[in-house]
Formats: sequence, structure tokens, C-alpha cells
Amino acid sequence: MPFFSYIDTIDTTCQGGRYKGVKEINSMDTDKSFATATKVANNPGLIARLQSVPGQIWMVLAMLSFAAGNVYDQAATQNINRPHPLVAATIQAIPVFLYGLLGYLIFVRPNLARKISVETAEIKAERRKGWMLFAIAGVFTQIGTAAFFQALIVSQFQGLNITLPFVQTWELMAILMGAFFLKEKPTWTLYVGMVIMVCGLAGVAIATHAQEDPFKSPNWYWAIPFGLAAAFCWATAAILARVGMQKGVNPFGGLGVQYFVGGIAAAALLWILDIIQGQDNLSQVVKLDGQVLLYVIGGAVINGILATGFLTFALRVAPAYKVLPINAVYPALAVLLGWLFLGDKNRPELWAFLALLVVAGGLIFTQVGPYLLEKKSGVRSQESE
Repeated sequence: MPFFSYIDTIDTTCQGGRYKGVKEINSMDTDKSFATATKVANNPGLIARLQSVPGQIWMVLAMLSFAAGNVYDQAATQNINRPHPLVAATIQAIPVFLYGLLGYLIFVRPNLARKISVETAEIKAERRKGWMLFAIAGVFTQIGTAAFFQALIVSQFQGLNITLPFVQTWELMAILMGAFFLKEKPTWTLYVGMVIMVCGLAGVAIATHAQEDPFKSPNWYWAIPFGLAAAFCWATAAILARVGMQKGVNPFGGLGVQYFVGGIAAAALLWILDIIQGQDNLSQVVKLDGQVLLYVIGGAVINGILATGFLTFALRVAPAYKVLPINAVYPALAVLLGWLFLGDKNRPELWAFLALLVVAGGLIFTQVGPYLLEKKSGVRSQESE
């Protein structure tokens, strides 16, 4: 799940929020982090050159990365030595935690002493609350990751076809949570987009149920509640992380805490389940098959680091409404990549694939709608003048 998309996905579908997410990211320590990075690299023009690349190109790279990362996850669940969902969640937290920690130590830590010396006790207290929110977000993040892997497992070779459309609803859930808990005001385009997405999701389920595929799992329908559970957990984590950053937590530090706590929480839950069920799944963390381990870690690196980085640059150099719709179609691309690279067993049913495109269309409408409304209102104001 993209970390930096938390803010922008929520705000771009709320009144007056088309640029708000980008401004919030730019107003935090990220700018100082990038400035420090260029000094460390002794190349002051590096970031400027990267930011000169069009945002659409960065978002295409993010879309390709998200799709490829999901294919890695699917490949791990199709292996005979597939990991327990909580094992996968524990392992995937490690590289993202290390990335956040490294970014914090290199880009943030050098300026931290000067910043803390001028802060009031109230600011420090707010930041402590922010760290706590990131820790809680980590628990939801990795529980959601475990639910995502469970959805892939129960749907077997049709995992991406069924699971991704329902998991993708996390963005809409985050928007609704932002409206309910943070008192944001969604536009009517959000509700229209939701109706379109629900129709598409129903189409995915109906088409999957109707198809006669010898590789279709008899328990495929369990992928729907597990996928929605993953979406709910990730949406909750999105809200918590957003509020945590508003309280002054640096994105790199927050990312490290989120995945450190999340990995420990996933491992602890697995340990408790092992005791209750008399099993030893926790040992998979260190005994997992080498190829499966590569798939699990690869999915984490591609999704949690590469795609996040590309997405961050896209949102830094271009308005969100111009780039986020590109990312909305990545589930369809992931399904195609799964078919191409994982074999005919993963072939998407035509009607299910078309329904998946309807889901993407609904999500795109929620992103582009606010821009169209603003443009239309601008034309009306000019006509009245």
C-alpha cells in the first residue's frame, strides 16, 4: 500500500482539496530531507533534475511497480511452500522499516537537534501523539497485509482477478473516514464514483461465479470479505498516518515506526495463534523456502519502496488530479501481468476483466471529478463577469 498516497488520495476528492495533499507533504520535513540528501550526495542539482521529469512519467512508473509488486505477492501464494499470511506480513515489514530508518538517519537526523531546541513543550507533546498514531497505523497496515495474502490464498489462481478490485476500495474507505472523523466535505463525484465501483465489484463477483474454470477455487468467494477487510485496515492506517504527520511526525520516521510496530504485531499475533492451534507457523519467518522468500521480499521492496518513491515524485511535480487516475488502472495491469508471467491458470475471464475496468473507471471519476467541478465553476464565474 502506498504510504505517501494517504494524504493525497483523501484530499483530492474533498471540496477545496485538489492541491491540499501535495502542499501538506511539501510543507513538512520532506523538503529538508531532500535538501539534506542532495548535500550528502554533493550534487545540488539532482533533485531539481528529477523534479523536471513530468509527473505522468513518475506515475506510470508507480503504476508499473504496484502491478509488478502484486504479481510477486501472487507468485508467493501459488507456490507449494506458500507462507502463512501473517508470516508474509511480518517479513514484508522488514525492508520497508529499514528503508524508513535509513531515510530518517541520513536525511532527518542531521537537522533534528536544531529543530528540537526551538520547540515548545506543547509541540513535543503533539508529536508524541503522532508517533503513537503511526504505531497504531502499523498494526492495521500489517493486519491488512495478512488479510490481503489470505484473500490471494483462498482464491488461488484467480487471486488477482478477484482480490484487487475489492482491495482497491481502501481509497474510498479512507475518503469516507476522512469525511466522518476529520470533518472533510466530499464532493458529489465521490458518491457517483462509489456507485460505479460497486457496480464493477458486483460484476467481478458475478462473472467469477459464472465462469467454468477448472482452476477456480471452490472457496473463491472468501476473497471478497478478506479483500474488504484488507481495504478497511489500510484505510484506517491511512487516516491515522495522516493525522500523525499533521502532528509533526517526519514521513521517514513515521514510516519506520509504522512498519516496525506492524511487523512485531503480526509476529505476536501469529505466535498467539500458534499456541492456540498447536502449530509452529512462526518458524516460517526463518525457514521459508528461498524462492518464496524472494517473492515476498520482492513484493515489499517494489510496492513499499520503489512504487512509493515514484508516487511521491509524481505528486510533488504535478497536481494530483493529473496523475492519480493513471494509478487507478494498476489492478487491471496486475491481472494481465499475472496471466502473462504466471501462466494460463491465471487467465482473467473476459467479463470479470471488463468489470475490473469499470471499478477503475469509478475510481478515476472520484479523482478527476473535483477538477471538472472546479473548472466548470471557473467558467461560470468568468461568464458572470
